[in-house]
Amino acid sequence: MEPNKVPESNQQQWRCPLDNTPLRKQVVGGVVLNTCPRCGGMWFAAGGLDEVLARAFADPDGVISGDRRAGARLQQYGYERVLRCPQCGREMVAGRYGGGVSSVELDRCPGCGGAWADGGELAALVEDLCRPSGLGSARAMGEAIAGAVRERERWKEINQAGGELGRRASPLDLFLPKIILPLGAGVQVQNFPVVTVLLVLLCSGVFLVQVLAVEHLQQFFLSFGLVPQQVSQGRQLWGLVTHMFVHGGWLHLLGNMFYLWIFARAIEDELGPVGFLWQYLLCGLIGSLVLLLVQPQSPLPAVGASGAISGVMGMFLVRHPRARIPTLFIRYIVHVPAWLYLGLWVLLQLLALLAVPAGCSCSVAYSAHIGGFAGGLALAWLYRRRSRRSR
Repeated sequence: MEPNKVPESNQQQWRCPLDNTPLRKQVVGGVVLNTCPRCGGMWFAAGGLDEVLARAFADPDGVISGDRRAGARLQQYGYERVLRCPQCGREMVAGRYGGGVSSVELDRCPGCGGAWADGGELAALVEDLCRPSGLGSARAMGEAIAGAVRERERWKEINQAGGELGRRASPLDLFLPKIILPLGAGVQVQNFPVVTVLLVLLCSGVFLVQVLAVEHLQQFFLSFGLVPQQVSQGRQLWGLVTHMFVHGGWLHLLGNMFYLWIFARAIEDELGPVGFLWQYLLCGLIGSLVLLLVQPQSPLPAVGASGAISGVMGMFLVRHPRARIPTLFIRYIVHVPAWLYLGLWVLLQLLALLAVPAGCSCSVAYSAHIGGFAGGLALAWLYRRRSRRSR
């Protein structure tokens, strides 16, 4: 076998965007890349280029030796050519690494976050950033620049991944479907909401981990989100629970935690911490199952606590239908009966679900909202009926 080559049986047959040659897997600097045997170009999956450059600071020669066309004269095409991503097929965008930190021009995919380097470009990029020079600070500067670029790309990935997950970070999706903005539940709470506070802290903590520690968010969402296609085949069943604690963006998190705080405190006060927790999780599970029924083959991960929180809102409607909810409407505060507020809310969810084209899996998970809400209604009704019988 040729040195640094991965066995052909393990390869995923992507093709070179320049000449359509099947790419071969090759180890460069300890990282497995897809390379073109004809032109010497290299495909870096999301985060792969940053990983290779991080290793190049320790061993620049080892990385440069993996570029078969190292030292070749480079051309800058700019917008004169359009290459398609070998991984997802989208048109790639040409640009210099780090927004101009290096003179090397790469092609980056705005969809999957991967990057394409023509033959010789990786070696030139390593020479630009990682080679020690006569100035003692040059290498340290290159490391700092590369670190800053990785951080910027991570934040960009967070926003892109959040946008791909049904545009959950949109204020329109967060507030208008919930009928403007409630300022309270209109119910007096006697006890400190321990579980509600813990849920807010847990979801916020997971989001901080996403921001600060997760390198590849798409893979994180696929691993811990609810992927209907996988669950329908009996795989990744833990996603039925873990997706409730993962969010696609800070607005998605903020909107969900806001509504959890508004409606959950009164329900926890009446059910107690343990009773509230298991019913909250059960509502989230019911919402997930409804989503699976509606979109069983969707490959997109669903994340967020919306299904469980919708269940809390359903329980609130059964328990406090006449509660007056102070609501900010434009610049006025009006007190809306809970039956009207929540009734209109679920009606909007139904209309939004019906407006989604058949087979589309890119919208907000309205079916999970409706399923969770129905689960909350049923649990509250059964609980009230059992309470009456025990009297």
